[in-house]
Amino acid sequence: MIDGVEVSTAATDVIDNLLRLHAMGEGSEQERRFHHDRVKNATHQVGFRQDGKWIFAPLKWCGAKGNSILKYSKNKSPVTDHFKPKIINAGFKPIYPHDKQYEMLYSEYVAYCDNYGFIHSDTEVARTFYVREMWSEEVYRCGPADSSIVVNLDNITTAEDCHVTRVWGFSPEDWGALGFPKDGTARRLANQAERYFVICFVSHYKSRHIADGDEGLVHGVYELSNELVNLENDNVLAASHFDNDDNYLNGNFRWPLGLRAVRAWRFLNPPMTKASMPTARSKSWDVSTSIVPIDRNDFDLLCQYKLEQVSVFGNPLQVQRLANPIAIPCHVYLFACEDPKLLAIMPQWQKGEVLVKIGCTSDVEGRLASFNDDPLSRLFNFRLGHMTNDLVGEDAARQREIELLKYVADIGRCATERLSEFFFVKSNQLPSLIAKFTRAKKVA
Repeated sequence: MIDGVEVSTAATDVIDNLLRLHAMGEGSEQERRFHHDRVKNATHQVGFRQDGKWIFAPLKWCGAKGNSILKYSKNKSPVTDHFKPKIINAGFKPIYPHDKQYEMLYSEYVAYCDNYGFIHSDTEVARTFYVREMWSEEVYRCGPADSSIVVNLDNITTAEDCHVTRVWGFSPEDWGALGFPKDGTARRLANQAERYFVICFVSHYKSRHIADGDEGLVHGVYELSNELVNLENDNVLAASHFDNDDNYLNGNFRWPLGLRAVRAWRFLNPPMTKASMPTARSKSWDVSTSIVPIDRNDFDLLCQYKLEQVSVFGNPLQVQRLANPIAIPCHVYLFACEDPKLLAIMPQWQKGEVLVKIGCTSDVEGRLASFNDDPLSRLFNFRLGHMTNDLVGEDAARQREIELLKYVADIGRCATERLSEFFFVKSNQLPSLIAKFTRAKKVA
């Protein structure tokens, strides 16, 4: 600790911070501005090579363990000089202007700034770079299980599997379950699905139950199992919550039964509900007493904000690592179900049609598995097949997805009551849809 700030002592702590700031470069407007201001001004930069490209972040940012926009703004001390020996002790070697690697690193730093559309600041003192020799992203991925990782909402779940609820606050570290005012709500949800992903947001109205500054914020995501728990007796809450009179109504705990939380993520920069969840914030009773499916537009808006996995009370932190430390969609894909026996269970299906699903992802096979391993899919023995996919790159993936969805909407019809990415098309139209992909053939 330095001046009350926990310090990054391991290489994985340093790289976690660096990747966290790097992810903000593709985040919301505030996150992008914060990323640009930090990277362009610092004279001491930590460098890390990922997928053949160098990434940079200020030494001061990397030095405070588990850094965030909120923490950084509060930490006026310690300063960069306090962190230098900690970064070096973590195995990062300083590279000065007279060193052989300097020109290469400086050129990569300039290219990194150019890639994000800003020019690095001129400094009176030459920049110093800190790099770890014999270090690669593969070593990082094999690091400790408690290393953090920054993700987007659509890396965690899909709009179809996501729900929302209104809460008083969000502290999964000492609140290991989501409770409900009525036992029947918890029992019904436990019987309906094996797991839920639930976005937790706070009312925009002031209340004595809500901490100052929390009003109208979207705080994070719970992954809930279908295990019923008694919030008073099953050791899912920190003891301090039982001393809070606000948690009781007429002498009874307000949320007697709930579902156990197995994982949780907190937004690095919690967005306002007005900007990120306009539909959910307008709901009243149901979203306050239960969970409700998220609106697709709300889901898409939330996907621009970065999340970081945090611990859950009673559960050691087991980070879900992605194939890429920061998974950004770079493939467009086409999945389909052509089996009439399976399609017959869908009430809107008509003979001669096939079900298709178009989307973009960083991991095509992982995405397919997430659909086919869904509890409802297993219940009805329903499976999608992988028809084809294109690797189109990060910049083009989402635009290409929009173009393909428009095409399939023109030739087919939506397969669900709510607007979604599932469509029915005639079986004889499937070849023309496959032809829209470069591969133009089945891959499996």
